[in-house]
Amino acid sequence: MRWGLAAEGCSSVTFPLHLGHPKAAALLIAGEVMTAEELNTAGLITKVLPAEGFLDRVLEVAERMAGYSQSAIKTTRELIRGPLRGKLHEANLRECQALRERDRNNDALPNILAFIEETKRKKAMKDKAKARL
Repeated sequence: MRWGLAAEGCSSVTFPLHLGHPKAAALLIAGEVMTAEELNTAGLITKVLPAEGFLDRVLEVAERMAGYSQSAIKTTRELIRGPLRGKLHEANLRECQALRERDRNNDALPNILAFIEETKRKKAMKDKAKARL
């Protein structure tokens, strides 16, 4: 919202479906954020991993899945996603259209430019700190 955009990534369907309308609106309209624990509780992620050993844990899962029948994985994914596929495609089309409209009339351009400047400032500070080491 602070950038003047709109829901994307099918979040206009998936967020209310998983979180309920009030929480979805809080995230998509009011710009609230969720912690990893909240995302896990809501079922949007499968687990919270510590930073230490994160990549190793992810690679363990990937390696285990690589040993499975890929056609069985594909079939199961289709069975899981199938009932929502049409709604998700429709949501994606609506969201893309909304983003195009927002792009043409972006009243939040000053916020976007401020974000870019803030990012540049933080990077410069980080680079300066590294140079001191």
